[in-house]
Amino acid sequence: MVDKYFTSHKLAKSANGKIVSSIVLDSKFWQDVTTVKIVGPLIKLLRLVDADEKLSLGIMYEGMQIAKNAIKTMLRNQKATYTPYTSILKMRWDKYLKCDLHATAYFLNPGISYSEGFIEKANVLRSLLDFLDVKMLCDDSVAAMQEIQLYRDFKESYGRESAKRAASRLEPGEWWRLHGGSALNLQKMTVHLLHQTSSSSGCERNWSLFEQIYSKRRNRLEHQRLSDIVYATDGGKMPLASYN
Repeated sequence: MVDKYFTSHKLAKSANGKIVSSIVLDSKFWQDVTTVKIVGPLIKLLRLVDADEKLSLGIMYEGMQIAKNAIKTMLRNQKATYTPYTSILKMRWDKYLKCDLHATAYFLNPGISYSEGFIEKANVLRSLLDFLDVKMLCDDSVAAMQEIQLYRDFKESYGRESAKRAASRLEPGEWWRLHGGSALNLQKMTVHLLHQTSSSSGCERNWSLFEQIYSKRRNRLEHQRLSDIVYATDGGKMPLASYN
């Protein structure tokens, strides 16, 4: 907007040109641009968490780390610049979301823990052990703790080449069904754990017939056919409603 090519152009002197110039030269505009860029990684994470196609509990912990790292990279890894934003994420995570559940699902997700470059973190292992101490979740928590070593060290059924190849391709819960047979206590708990969602909308009940028909899972039916079903169903209820 200060370039000679623009300032000498007739559009710069027009009413709209002056409006555009005032917007672009306003520092608040660029603050808003930065905000929009920063929420990008968070929106991506929310879409993953709220997707119908993929169970997300096993990726929530890593997803938050990826979002924070993306913000840092976006702001050129300048600590003074990114800290105000990442500190907000950390505060919200620690207050509302941080729990043993997410860390455990992260560790037991083979797509993550069997990936190249995975680093085992002490706080994650601590959360895993604390989670196993909740007796109602596992028939034999001590046995499950012993079985963790088999999973970590690629032993017995976990050592199969097919298990390693499938780690990043299968849904985590399904992978445990197929390859977790050497650790029955850990397998039972993990299959249940990794089949959970991270969003309430993924398991919200559709209360009305209309919501069930028009949900994303039913979008293959023709629109007219859906409308006919709703009409016929509501019409069938009318005599009963009149009688009452």
